[in-house]
Amino acid sequence: MTAVHVTVWGRAAADAPSVVLIHGTLTWGTACFERQRSLADRYRLLVVDRRGYGSSPDIAHSDYAVDAADIVELLGEGAHVVGHSYGGVVAMLGLRCVIVSNVQVRRAVEYWRDFADSGSPTPWMPWSPRWT
Repeated sequence: MTAVHVTVWGRAAADAPSVVLIHGTLTWGTACFERQRSLADRYRLLVVDRRGYGSSPDIAHSDYAVDAADIVELLGEGAHVVGHSYGGVVAMLGLRCVIVSNVQVRRAVEYWRDFADSGSPTPWMPWSPRWT
C-alpha cells in the first residue's frame, strides 16, 4: 500500500462504488471533505492525506507526480475521483497515468471553494450533500 494516510469512510455495502477524495493545499483530507462524509451511506470514501499533510509522512517539498502515483495506486479496479484545489491538479496528473495503465476511472471532478463563501462547496459540485 502507498505511504500516504487514507481514512476510509463507509457504511455502504462492500460492493459500493469507491470515491477517492484528494484535498488541496493548506488543509488535509478529513478537514477538507467533512461535509461529504454523509455520502458514506452510498459510497466507500477514501479520504487521502497527501504527503506532508495530515497524518501522512512529512516531506521537504510537494511533488505532484509522486502524489499522482499514490492516487493511481488507490484506484484499485476503478473509482470516482474528486480533487479540491491543488488536489484537482494531483487528480489530473493521476488520470494521465491511468490512461497508460488502463485503470477504470468512473468520474473525475475538480472543484474550488469560493473564499467569500461560508465554506460550502461551489453549487455545481456534485458530491455536495445538497445534491444527494
